[in-house]
Amino acid sequence: MRANFLAFQLAYFLIIFVFPSSSLSVYYISDDFSGKIKYFYEGDIDASHFKYLQEDRMYEIDGLQSDTNSVASLIDSFASYEVTLEVQIAEIGKVEGGYAGLAFYFRETEKGASFYSFLIFSDGYFAISQVEEGQGRRYLVPLRRTELINPFGFNELRLKVSDGIGGAYINGTFVSTFDYPKDASGGVGMLAGSHTLARFRNFKWQVFDELKPGDFSGPFGLIPASRIDVLFRDDFQFPNWKVGKVNFASMSYRGDRYVLNNLRGTHLLTSYLLGERVDDFVLSAVFSSVEGSSANGFGVAFCLNGSDDALSYIAFVTAKDGTWKLFKQSGDVSMDITDWRDIPFEVDYDGAVVLSAGCLQVNDKLILIFGVNGELVGHTELANYDFGGGFGLVIAPRVSAEVSSLTLVSIKNAKNEFLEALRSVVGNEKIKTEEAS
Repeated sequence: MRANFLAFQLAYFLIIFVFPSSSLSVYYISDDFSGKIKYFYEGDIDASHFKYLQEDRMYEIDGLQSDTNSVASLIDSFASYEVTLEVQIAEIGKVEGGYAGLAFYFRETEKGASFYSFLIFSDGYFAISQVEEGQGRRYLVPLRRTELINPFGFNELRLKVSDGIGGAYINGTFVSTFDYPKDASGGVGMLAGSHTLARFRNFKWQVFDELKPGDFSGPFGLIPASRIDVLFRDDFQFPNWKVGKVNFASMSYRGDRYVLNNLRGTHLLTSYLLGERVDDFVLSAVFSSVEGSSANGFGVAFCLNGSDDALSYIAFVTAKDGTWKLFKQSGDVSMDITDWRDIPFEVDYDGAVVLSAGCLQVNDKLILIFGVNGELVGHTELANYDFGGGFGLVIAPRVSAEVSSLTLVSIKNAKNEFLEALRSVVGNEKIKTEEAS
């Protein structure tokens, strides 16, 4: 695959900051595209056009007439850095969808350019890919759909890479880690896909002697993402979950969404998968859309065992009125662990909502942690609970929800680290706010 590549050797453009409290040196470039200092190329190469839009403080790569990628890059040989950039897929040409994003570890060789890229697509997907010496493209993170992308608006991409581990963020939310060779190094830049016109804002590049391990955020931002192990991930591309009707409720697949419609139901609707018991985990689900009563809940079920006739589990639910609750279910009997409580920050229920629940076994108790959109909203202890390894989704009557992904991760290898971080957030005392029997 041939591409239009633009590269500039960094020389005096780099500004060096040395923090007195640390031996860490940071090389830093910031370009707001106002044109006061121009780090990137302006002009035409083959069918692609590159220019600063100084009044709008943007940089534009017009690849509408190009059959290849177009990249504007700064070249150097750094290995540990963070890049932040706002990207807009402004227009697409004759292809069905366009893409754009960040190029990183950019190197030029005699056979062609080699680089990695963090890409977003106009149909709501993202991916991490690699091009080696201008030939083909392989995916480190395959195409994955997310509700975080505004397809034709600006999206902030943030990337952190160090020592063979990368972390990717879209609009402030962590979306993926990925592995790459530890000896990788190179520059960074902006990429517009074939037949794509892309615009960019607020380019920032920080280069570190080394990145701190905690710089990659894992569950609730308490531990690095590199310390978790993904046990199960479902983007609902395949029919793993139950479909059909239960009384007046239904469960079905709609494209790459799993739909639980309980608008006409009279009982709690639960869809679940059984599995082996996991002692220390975090379960997260992305509810891409929710309809119905603003006072009735939807959420995730965990520590589940039993069968349809006699399910038992713990559930963390939220409602569109901005409240949350934790309860236990045993057969047809529900018992509140907490009452309904206000979420201490604003949640946009018109967009995607991410619900997460964690469970750690400490001695003879379970420590439960739960949050919304990556932020912690509560924690508690539960004693003498015999739990299973199943997990699922729960929808109250008069509510319908579409779920776009569900992930179960183990934090067993970082359990003490996770607990210590949690204690630092809620206080240094023993983690115990309320005990339920």
